[in-house]
Amino acid sequence: EPQEAWETVSNAGKAFVSMLLNPDPVMRPTAQEVQCAEWIQVWAMKSSKDEKRLNQKTVSTLMDFKKFSDMKKLLSQVLSFTLMTDQIVDLRHEFEKIDTDGVGEISLHSLKNVLLQNAEAGSLGSLTEREIEELFDALKVDKSKTTIRWHEFLAAGLSEAKMDDRNLRLAFDRLDSSCK
Repeated sequence: EPQEAWETVSNAGKAFVSMLLNPDPVMRPTAQEVQCAEWIQVWAMKSSKDEKRLNQKTVSTLMDFKKFSDMKKLLSQVLSFTLMTDQIVDLRHEFEKIDTDGVGEISLHSLKNVLLQNAEAGSLGSLTEREIEELFDALKVDKSKTTIRWHEFLAAGLSEAKMDDRNLRLAFDRLDSSCK
C-alpha cells in the first residue's frame, strides 16, 4: 500500500518481497535462499560505477540554467534557500557525485572530470570541455569565485527539487520585505 508505490518495482523485486513476507515461517526462505534470489543477484552485480553516474535529467537542467537571465538566476537562488532537506535529497546526491573532494564546493576540475567521464560512459551524450567551462561559469553567482557552492548548484537544479507553494511564499516574503 499504496498500489502506485509498486508501479516502478520490477517483477523480480515484487517476488522477492512477497517471498520474505510469507506469514508461514516454515515457507519463508532461509538466508542462503535469499542470497540466491534473482533480485538480490541483480543488485549484487551492479557496479559502483552506476552509483557514480550522473542523472541525465539533472545535467540537462544545469545546461538549461546556463541560458537563464541574471535576474532569473538570482531568483532561483533566493528560492533555493527556502527548500527543506527532504525536498532536495536527489540533488544532494548529484552534488556529492560531482564534489569528488567532499569539500562542499565544486571545482572546475572536478566538474570537468565527472561530466567527461559520464559522457564517455554514454550517459550524457557528448559535452565538450568548452561547454563544461561555460556551464561552470554560468552556475557561479559570484564570478570572482573559483568554485560552485551548494546553493548555486541547488539554484541551477531547482526544477529537480520537490517544491510547493510554501517555498514560493517564503521566497516572495524575502523579496517583498527587502523592498519595504
